Amino acid sequence: MKSKDEIRKYARELIENGNIKFDCPHKTNSKYEFEYQKERFVDKLTSYIRGFSLGISDLLSEYCFDCGKYIHYSLENNVLVAKERECFEVKPFSIEIKVPSGKLVLVDWPENGQEVLEHLDDDEEPSINSFKGAVLRSQKYAQENIMHFFVGNSSPQVYYKDGLVYIGQDGYNENDEEFPLMEDAIENTSICTDLWWVTAFDVEAHRELIKKKFGEDISEEFEDKFLQEEYINVKPGVYRCTHYYDVVKSRNNSNEPNLFSKMEWIKEI
Repeated sequence: MKSKDEIRKYARELIENGNIKFDCPHKTNSKYEFEYQKERFVDKLTSYIRGFSLGISDLLSEYCFDCGKYIHYSLENNVLVAKERECFEVKPFSIEIKVPSGKLVLVDWPENGQEVLEHLDDDEEPSINSFKGAVLRSQKYAQENIMHFFVGNSSPQVYYKDGLVYIGQDGYNENDEEFPLMEDAIENTSICTDLWWVTAFDVEAHRELIKKKFGEDISEEFEDKFLQEEYINVKPGVYRCTHYYDVVKSRNNSNEPNLFSKMEWIKEI
């Protein structure tokens, strides 16, 4: 049996000569290291090859950040093959919410929101750390007329133009001069996303959720503690909310403006 140093040399040569590859669509730490952190992947591949030479199959189990599954690799003719073939494609998706009053709140998380929305945050499978888990969570919140999209630690701007609400980041040039996400648009606000999500809901729709949770006979004082958020004025109606998750994932690779989400009026309620 070869020594560890010999196997490490062999692993490095496989990588440098382009003779090792992945046969799966999954996004795991190993695939990231293969692309961007070669030395770490050399160490990992050395361990794989040593294990497989000892007859240990499925040595690696890694989390996929797209589908939320744990992926089991085997090494077959210098190809890392995943047993789990199906993944979840990262692409834009849309939900619809009602905005009956036109008073639209845009925050990372609503004031005292946990008490009102705890029924939406049961144990989720897959985890919201995956793209699939984040999409399922957004779809679940939409059932209560809440737009809830993952945007990372981006603190995006909110623009209003031609009846559309745009959420994203402004761009910067080589001199760190800022240029806006939307030209000739009204910048309504920005959202501090310490919790890495953007949440949008109508004031009256949220009032109905409060009553649904605590009953119709609650006092105005009790109700008001859940309605302390500032809002922007938009046209009342049903909005299609589209989220460009692929842009959110790649935003650190460019200084260009990044559009994360768009809210479009589609019909009367």
